[in-house]
Amino acid sequence: MESPRYRAAEIIDINLIDITPKNGLAYDEIRTYSGTAHDNKCALRMDISTQLESVREFTSGWNVVSHEMFHLFQNGITNFKTSWLVEGTATWAEFALRSGSFLSLDPFFTLPASRCDLEDIVDNPTAGDSLRMWSRLVDLLDIEDSEIRISDTILDLEYTDGRYVFKDTQLRGASLIAAIFQTLDGEDDIVSHINSWPFHSWLEADQKSSFHNYRIFQLIKRVVSRYSVTDPELVDFVAAIDDFDNPSAPCF
Repeated sequence: MESPRYRAAEIIDINLIDITPKNGLAYDEIRTYSGTAHDNKCALRMDISTQLESVREFTSGWNVVSHEMFHLFQNGITNFKTSWLVEGTATWAEFALRSGSFLSLDPFFTLPASRCDLEDIVDNPTAGDSLRMWSRLVDLLDIEDSEIRISDTILDLEYTDGRYVFKDTQLRGASLIAAIFQTLDGEDDIVSHINSWPFHSWLEADQKSSFHNYRIFQLIKRVVSRYSVTDPELVDFVAAIDDFDNPSAPCF
């Protein structure tokens, strides 16, 4: 709410309503809503489904609130909203509440190593490999302290069935993910200037456009390169990014 895009927002309005088949929704515009408990206040809105508690093991395995909350963070930082970027990193953010420090990895999983691998990530943004790409980057690059520093009062919060809301205090990758989004923050200003778009209110189609994919990958490469890349897996990943916008043979 301190970001330039959302500076006018007075509250974050969280609504518990039936939005079947969605589990949660994060809105990227601020506006006033009449007929609510926050009548006529300038609000940033998030909806959570009232049907979630009917999902088996909801309190032990579902983390919709942290996922949707991270979408609000993303929207406040950058206009880029391609699905493989925002869904993958929002899944990472779930581990603020989930057990473990990031998505568990298949021992044989490696980063995308070719243009075709990257295209598969882009084309299947909620598939396993797309989500694991972010965790693999965290695993290779972000080795800082993974402890979340929050008060005991919050750690003691429980659902009505007695299960803790925060499953542990582990979350690796915050510095890496922050660096990527801070880089995106500056880049979307350049895109706005080039296209004469308003700096904080791109059209939805422009936010999600695949036209930005190469640019976003290049920004990820820029952040990765700050870590003095020598690991062969990271070297191949960076090379694949350079080749992403230079198609030769089709991918099958």
